[in-house]
Amino acid sequence: MLRQGWLGVVRGAFGDVADGVVCGCGPVPLRRLPAALSGQNAAVCAKLKTMTTPAHTTGSDGKTLYYGDLSAPHELQVFLEMRDRASARMAKALLGTIKQLADDGKAVVKFHFAGAIDDSVGGDGDQQAVAALAAASDAGQAQLIGYLAALFDNQPFPPGEDKFSDASVLLSVANGVDGLRSSDFDQKVSGHTYVTWAGESISTFETFGLPGTPAVWYDKENIPVVTVEGEVDTDPQKFLSQITS
Repeated sequence: MLRQGWLGVVRGAFGDVADGVVCGCGPVPLRRLPAALSGQNAAVCAKLKTMTTPAHTTGSDGKTLYYGDLSAPHELQVFLEMRDRASARMAKALLGTIKQLADDGKAVVKFHFAGAIDDSVGGDGDQQAVAALAAASDAGQAQLIGYLAALFDNQPFPPGEDKFSDASVLLSVANGVDGLRSSDFDQKVSGHTYVTWAGESISTFETFGLPGTPAVWYDKENIPVVTVEGEVDTDPQKFLSQITS
């Protein structure tokens, strides 16, 4: 499904229209055109026609980033949104525990990302942050999960400011992650290498039938991380007891 958002839509059999820019390169599998690519006719077509897949991905067409060993006996599916405050609170409390389960070989962690704030509030920070995470995954699994934690620790507020749409912000956050900053990583973030992949990855979120983020599934069983009042339940011991009982 094409993603209709703040910056316009990509559509049409004879030319894709995004922010008033006609690319003329035919239908493309991108949810929306990131702001950084609008107004660049030839560059837009090149980006949209090629979907590069990052390292450490799984699932249909490699649209899911994972941490750990895919042969682990259990599976944790973690559903997050990079601009979502509740996702940040959950990540700050539970990501270390989730990482440890993977490090101990007990479970592989698969990350799924939503883009609801991009769609409702505007901007493309969700998509750009996921694209940057993909670049981090190329550097290694430690860099991927370290960068995920760092992005949530530095999540812009209010979400409407959409600072994750700025490559310089994404690169600045990466300074705090060991072994991440390199010319390769910087080029992939600044050059929007994975924006098409990120849009396609975010598009898969709706297939899970979830009302929002955050959420965690353990072997496809929902593990509550949000209370009935809508508050994030961030007790690591309670979380562990629910998946080991």
